[in-house]
Amino acid sequence: EVHVRVKVADGQLTVAVQDNGIGPAGVTERGGLANLRGRAEAHDGTFEIRPGEPAGTVLQWTVPV
Repeated sequence: EVHVRVKVADGQLTVAVQDNGIGPAGVTERGGLANLRGRAEAHDGTFEIRPGEPAGTVLQWTVPV
């Protein structure tokens, strides 16, 4: 199962994608994940990978608009 949230508030665009999988314990940023971080940072934004609640993984990409 995957949930996608897109939000524009306080001058920022945030896209968050959360799954409910168990996935690997450690995530290596390469390929697409490294690309997401690079694009966010190129636009003064951030990219975050964190555990979901109660399970899964959340990828959150935020840039100013």
